[in-house]
Amino acid sequence: MTNESTDEVLLHRACRDDERAFGVLFDRHVDAVYWQAFGVLRHRDEAQDVAQETFVTAWRRRHDITIVDESVLPWLLVTARFTAQNARRKIARVHPGELPELADDARSADELVADADIRSAIADAVGRLTPVDQQLFALCVEDDYSYADAAAALGVSHGVVRNRLSRLRSRLRVDLHSVREDS
Repeated sequence: MTNESTDEVLLHRACRDDERAFGVLFDRHVDAVYWQAFGVLRHRDEAQDVAQETFVTAWRRRHDITIVDESVLPWLLVTARFTAQNARRKIARVHPGELPELADDARSADELVADADIRSAIADAVGRLTPVDQQLFALCVEDDYSYADAAAALGVSHGVVRNRLSRLRSRLRVDLHSVREDS
């Protein structure tokens, strides 16, 4: 990749209203953004809508995008994931029968409250991670991506994924230690 076509240069040009430069970023990353959305929604048309919405958001917020490891892809993937999760929640509200019901009937109220507390603590701990680490958590922990697949999605090496995941798991263990003691 030439120095003139790096994500950083293209984003800088897009910030000066260069639509062509933004189009190159779109072409470069639209497939990864689509597959991120599809991984959450499991529906082709909804994933396409989320991918489009992600890039509309990127254009509106282009001055706020953070470059990570010389790429805008981590920012785009985090945005796509959150946008897809919001779309999934909206689908669940508008069309409740389209998402599988959770069978909590056999569990006590105390167990359900403890599970909700743990899920909330995990969400809080993950929310304090960097955007790249949040993306790694989403890909490898929530979506069971292999390190190689996560590395390809983020445009980093297998070793980077392995090392960052090891550090973020250690950090989450520390952050969640008090929750485990209270349960």
